[in-house]
Amino acid sequence: MTKVCSKCEEELILDMFGKDKSKKDGYNIYCKKCNREYQQNNKEKRKEYYKENIKKIKHYYNENKTQISNYRKQHYKENKDVAIEYYSKNKDIIIQNQKKYKKENKYEIAKYSRQYKQKRRAIEHNLPFTLTTHQWENAKAYFNKTCAYCGEELNLEQDHFIPLIKRGGYTKENIIPACRGCNASKYDKLFEEWYLTYKFYDKNREQYILNYIEEMKGLHKKQFNN
Repeated sequence: MTKVCSKCEEELILDMFGKDKSKKDGYNIYCKKCNREYQQNNKEKRKEYYKENIKKIKHYYNENKTQISNYRKQHYKENKDVAIEYYSKNKDIIIQNQKKYKKENKYEIAKYSRQYKQKRRAIEHNLPFTLTTHQWENAKAYFNKTCAYCGEELNLEQDHFIPLIKRGGYTKENIIPACRGCNASKYDKLFEEWYLTYKFYDKNREQYILNYIEEMKGLHKKQFNN
């Protein structure tokens, strides 16, 4: 079977078109070559759109995570040969782009790697691991996107209020935002034995942190009872 590309208007076999379940025939209206050109030409527009709609996109992804994951697996399975062929032809360019991306996004990659390890460690220790991206964003917003311990506006990490080694789970009532310095200083110490002697100790901030923990615990109990 063949299909006419809506851009170059060439009649091509269906293998030359990417699959799109939203279309009646199940294939993209552009051939793969034209679609790649379109994606490259609109790269900056897509970046801008993503920045402007990042909250909406993340919310949609969280709501449809399972369906999206299943679709990607099925899509790869159906197009595995094409993907392997494309990679073999463009291996050097792909590797170069990967290195560039890792260099430009070094901190973000390290941050998500730490978060993944935290979740994995919680699973290994048979502890709850229910924290969602939405809950983590709420935690940062609660502390005005600053470190809960020192108040600095730095790149924030996820700190276990009760350390994992002391049975603290990866949950909304136990994860708070902290800068690298404070997170490293606290390490596996309990809050009450560490913060009172910490160089950035602040009584008002201490109470603010404790209020947040209690508020999250209250929400957790309410959700559980319902």
